[in-house]
Amino acid sequence: LSVVLGGHHDVLNDLTHRSVAAEVVTFLEALRDGLRPAVTVRAGSW
Repeated sequence: LSVVLGGHHDVLNDLTHRSVAAEVVTFLEALRDGLRPAVTVRAGSW
């Protein structure tokens, strides 16, 4: 977890927020690569 001091609330336009968001997405994608789904549906009944 990291804290960005002095960041603005404009998430879409603030470079700092975009950088933090990119790091979070990269981290989550790295976790996803080694995980299997908790529930797998092989065939639907409807």
